[in-house]
Amino acid sequence: MTAPRKAPKRAPKEVPPEAARYLDEAAARLSELVDEHGLKLKPYDQYHPDHTAWTHGIYGESRSRDICIQVVTDEDMATTFTAVLKAYLRLYPSDGSNAWLLLGKRRVRDMVGLVTGVTDLTLALQLACVWRMPHPTEPDPKC
Repeated sequence: MTAPRKAPKRAPKEVPPEAARYLDEAAARLSELVDEHGLKLKPYDQYHPDHTAWTHGIYGESRSRDICIQVVTDEDMATTFTAVLKAYLRLYPSDGSNAWLLLGKRRVRDMVGLVTGVTDLTLALQLACVWRMPHPTEPDPKC
């Protein structure tokens, strides 16, 4: 028997009520999805009290590559249960730098659209790592 899932982090008190309601519901719905795909959810990722938009970060790895999906909303979008999803893949060029490459972006509405969108972008990132992005070679550029 598995232990019950810990509830995701709730909205900080400075987040307006409509945005908090949307983002807290999103975190609860995404918790199961991230477990299923072996990802990690970071609710209110990089939170600062003076922000006017808020982000949940979903992080993971595919074929030794870091992947990230951001769920971004602001006070206006939250009132209509809308968010922008951004899918990133971390690159490690030969110059020793590392940067996140934006591979996809889409606007979603309601919780079904959110979960479906995150699932679709997760699969797209995993496929990009297999089909289009070269696998790190020896020596691994991340080391």
